[in-house]
Amino acid sequence: MHVLAIVHGPQVRPELFEDVVREHGHELTEWDIRIQGRPPRGHDAVMVFGGIQNVGEEDEHPWLHDEYDLLREWIDEGTPLFGVCLGAQTLAHALGARVAPLAEVQAGFVEVTLTAEGRRDPVLGALPPTFNALVGNGYGFQIPEAAVELATSVATPQAYRVGERAWA
Repeated sequence: MHVLAIVHGPQVRPELFEDVVREHGHELTEWDIRIQGRPPRGHDAVMVFGGIQNVGEEDEHPWLHDEYDLLREWIDEGTPLFGVCLGAQTLAHALGARVAPLAEVQAGFVEVTLTAEGRRDPVLGALPPTFNALVGNGYGFQIPEAAVELATSVATPQAYRVGERAWA
């Protein structure tokens, strides 16, 4: 399997995810969409990681438009997809959900609770029903209409699934 990792800067790389992909015998290509533009087609799965950028900053980061288009294409094609931090924001926005600054920045460990769907989910269901997660969020997202909320915190939703092949 060939996995594409979309990154948005040198400090937001696949790290542990890359180790897991390679340990299972798969190939990983890291792609900095800010510098390299749209990636080539033909990957079996995609991971989209974080960054200092946010939805709504398209004037400063015009490549965000390409990312939104790519995310919609991957969803439409059924490509397995995993979005973290900015990746969750951009997917939510690409699917029509609101993404906006939080009233207060979330930084540090926060308590996250799985929803009933999250406890049954084949990915997040492996986690305890409530756990502490390290976050650094100045923005939050609403759950896209086509998605199912999987985890939440006091301030904002934390995770969702779109169909059977995309998690953020």
